[in-house]
Amino acid sequence: MVRSHMKLLLLEVLLVYFFRSKTLASQEIKCLVCQTMVDEIVKAIELEDPRKTIQVGSFRIQPDDFCLHSFFCLVEGSFKIDVQYVASETHLHELFDSVCEKFDDYAQATHKETKELALLNLSEQIALLSNYDIVPDPELNKSLKTSCESIIGDFEDDLMMLLHKVSNPDSFKTKVNFCGKVTELCKNLKDEEVTVQNDDYDLESHIEL
Repeated sequence: MVRSHMKLLLLEVLLVYFFRSKTLASQEIKCLVCQTMVDEIVKAIELEDPRKTIQVGSFRIQPDDFCLHSFFCLVEGSFKIDVQYVASETHLHELFDSVCEKFDDYAQATHKETKELALLNLSEQIALLSNYDIVPDPELNKSLKTSCESIIGDFEDDLMMLLHKVSNPDSFKTKVNFCGKVTELCKNLKDEEVTVQNDDYDLESHIEL
């Protein structure tokens, strides 16, 4: 009877440890996905031609009495201006729409010596493969893209505010601010002392205390 009770207790402890380890691993993966996503976006911003411009439109709303007699009250006085494309809303929306596709080239891996979890780009980081063991699970690696899409879907506006009009963003600072403070996916990044890159962005107003 005592042995049976001990076996049940041991099994219960093992199950708790298993699910706790699985939860921590899932959190670590989401943190890595967030940081990798930021790296990919920052790299794309840095590679874009800073001389490139796009046209954006504007219009002036006419007085109400004018609108009563005209179908063109909303377009009267319209004009277009040239603005820098890099880190513009248009550019960032395009990057946000495409960045998760990059995860098709990534796989989860563990360092052979430290056992540290990592995400490796199998098409660009070939030199590192000898130091890592790739996780041979297509479905598990497919979840990286899903996690990226979830982060973008939940925090797109916050990331837009951090990067808008920042033509030379600092990847590390962006990861600390976004992955550490905004999404809170990377707890180990929260205590870093950094400044927000975009002075117009009030980061504290986007963090629930």
